[in-house]
Amino acid sequence: MVALVFNPGSNSLKAGIVCCHPGQRSASEGTALVEVIVESIGKQPKLSVYQRKKISSSESIAGDSFEEAGAEILNWLDSNSTTHDPQWRMDEVDCICVRVVHGGWKFTQPVEITSDVEREIKALSRWAPLHNQRSIEILPPLKRRFPKATIYAVFDTAFHSTIPLKASLYAIPFELTQKHNIRRYGFHGISHRYLMERYASIVDRSPSKLNLVTMHLESGCSVTAIARGESVDNTMGLTPLEGLMMGTRSGDVDPSPAAYLVQEEQRELASVMEMLERE
Repeated sequence: MVALVFNPGSNSLKAGIVCCHPGQRSASEGTALVEVIVESIGKQPKLSVYQRKKISSSESIAGDSFEEAGAEILNWLDSNSTTHDPQWRMDEVDCICVRVVHGGWKFTQPVEITSDVEREIKALSRWAPLHNQRSIEILPPLKRRFPKATIYAVFDTAFHSTIPLKASLYAIPFELTQKHNIRRYGFHGISHRYLMERYASIVDRSPSKLNLVTMHLESGCSVTAIARGESVDNTMGLTPLEGLMMGTRSGDVDPSPAAYLVQEEQRELASVMEMLERE
C-alpha cells in the first residue's frame, strides 16, 4: 500500500509518500519515498525536501494559506516523481492520511473524512485552534487531485484514549465534566505511539510488554507514560496548551493570572489566551 500523508502544524505543512509492506509491525518499517515541508506559510513560504532527516534543497513557493501550500506540495510531487531516488508515482497512491490534532471523546482511531467527520473536526477547533482548522484547509486541493481516493483523519488524541479516569479528570464539578466532555485528552499520540513501536522493534519485544516514558520535544513538547503498551498519562490536557513550556505555548500556568490580566489590563479573555498560545 502506498500512502500520501500530510501533517499540518501551526505555520508549517509536512507531507510525504510512504510505502507500507505486508506484515510490517510498526510505522518505522515502512519505506519513505519522499518527505517535504512548507514553512512560513502566509509570510515567506518555502518548500524544502528532506533526505535522511536533513534538508537537501529548498525553493520559494506560493503559500498565503494552508490550502495554497497543500496545492503547491501536490504540484511539486507531480512534477518531481521521476527526478528523485527513490521515485514515486502519484497514480499509485492508495489512500491519503491527514493528521488531526484533536479528536475529542469520539474519535479514538483513524476514520474516513466524510462531511459529518469534517464538521466534527471543525467543531473541535475550539480546543485546538492552531491545528484542527489547518487539517480542514488542506482538504480541497486533496479532493481535487484525488477525487476518488479515501482520505483518513489520524488523530493525535487517539493513542491517549486509554488514559484512566484518575489521570484524565480535572478537579472541577463532575457534572460540568460530563456536560462539556472536559478531560485531559493528551496529544502528540501519533509521535508517542511511533516511539513505542520503534523501541519495540529495536529490542524485539511486543509493545504490550513495555513500560516506557516517551518524550516528544519539538516546538510543541509533551511526555507520555506508557504501561504495557498503552498510554496511561500525558503532560498535555484538554488542549495542547497544558504541560511543558514550548516554543510559543506557555505550558502549565496557574489559571489565576489569566483572570488577573483580564481585569487589570482590560484585555479580552481571547487576547490573554492568544498570549498563552503564541507569546
